[in-house]
Amino acid sequence: NVRLEKSLKRLGFRRCASEQAVYIRGTGKSAIILRVYVDDLIVTSSEPDDIENFKSQMTKEFEMSDLGLLSYYLGIEVDQQSDHMMVKQSGYARKVLSQFGMMDCNPAKIPMDPGTKLHEDKGGQRVDATEYRKIIGCLRYLLHTRPDLSFSAGMASRYMEKPTVIHSKAVKQILRYLK
Repeated sequence: NVRLEKSLKRLGFRRCASEQAVYIRGTGKSAIILRVYVDDLIVTSSEPDDIENFKSQMTKEFEMSDLGLLSYYLGIEVDQQSDHMMVKQSGYARKVLSQFGMMDCNPAKIPMDPGTKLHEDKGGQRVDATEYRKIIGCLRYLLHTRPDLSFSAGMASRYMEKPTVIHSKAVKQILRYLK
């Protein structure tokens, strides 16, 4: 990582102040944005020639392979077309449904019924907190491409310490909505 950072700085990149794994070179249309994840680099620019020039510079310093257009990254599917790009996590959502035994559930039209008022439910029957937290973690990861889950997942995540049956029902509703 130290060697990579030195090389990137030598090539004119600066580290993004708010995201330590992102580097930027240039501005406007000629900007190149680089995302580092372990030993993988994701490179984007509106100018394909700038990307090719960058790849040429990097292969002089590092042994690299070019995997082409990004199609999958950390559970996020990327579909790049000439006029648009779409990101989705449908494969991950199916995996989550399978993991929690919800593949054959009846689908729901909304993630949380209007008027649902989750509360601490101090006297309610407790459910497995570890399982509840796992579900919440999976739902929160889906927020990268599913902002429609933000409110309901946020509400349900407030009760991870001592979840009860009413919290579990709310989370199952969100999973049914994924279906």
